Amino acid sequence: MIDIETADGTRKTVLNSAVPLKDSGGKIAGAIIVNQDITERRRQEEELKRVHALVARQATTDTLTGIFNR
Repeated sequence: MIDIETADGTRKTVLNSAVPLKDSGGKIAGAIIVNQDITERRRQEEELKRVHALVARQATTDTLTGIFNR
């Protein structure tokens, strides 16, 4: 996974994979390379982490409030 800047200045996260292509002698003659834009997926994952942290913080606050209000 790499972060890149496109020609128009937009930041993107790209997942890239490569598989070597070998000739009959076993020597690498090329590669198949696949790049996938995962910018939105990564943004959603970061948002989910943020929401989970907020929920955990609220649960802790609720628990402590219950303990100290007895």
